[in-house]
Amino acid sequence: DGSEVSEFTILGAQRDFYEHADGTMAMLVFDVRVVAGEDVAGEHLLEIHPDGSISEIWNIWDEVDYDPVYGRSFCHANGLDYDPESGQYHLSCHELNAIFRIDRSTGETIWRFGGDSWGIESGDFRDSEGGTRFLNQQHQFQLLDDGIVVFNNQSITQNFSIVLEYGIDWDDFTTELRWDYVSDPP
Repeated sequence: DGSEVSEFTILGAQRDFYEHADGTMAMLVFDVRVVAGEDVAGEHLLEIHPDGSISEIWNIWDEVDYDPVYGRSFCHANGLDYDPESGQYHLSCHELNAIFRIDRSTGETIWRFGGDSWGIESGDFRDSEGGTRFLNQQHQFQLLDDGIVVFNNQSITQNFSIVLEYGIDWDDFTTELRWDYVSDPP
């Protein structure tokens, strides 16, 4: 159709990306480090600019102290969205049961939804009973003005996936489950 096609290779790029209006590509990329003699895969969020330069926006290694209980892929970033109005990314970490909101200009984590697993510090949101565990190996999500919808994979032993919608009060960081969908049969 006459469109120009460009191609570039980023070693370790995986699972999701976001294209900005100026052509900058934000993507999830493995950041493998050697821990106790073994390769451990974390992820970082990179931006590849139209001129070919690369900027690191955020890195899980700076956010969470690695513990061997996580295994050899301790973040498993699998969902990336961007809010142009706020200039902030949203990134899902499957193994940490958390979704992070990250400021594009500073790389600072603004909040973490979920994440009360594997002994890591709990997230920033609370339900009516003070709980912070809302997710279980989630994948993609959709932020709403007053909540979030999440495709929740569950664990392999549970052997089914569900959809969850949480209502969120963004002022006091409280949340409640609005509805869920569980397929029958799983």
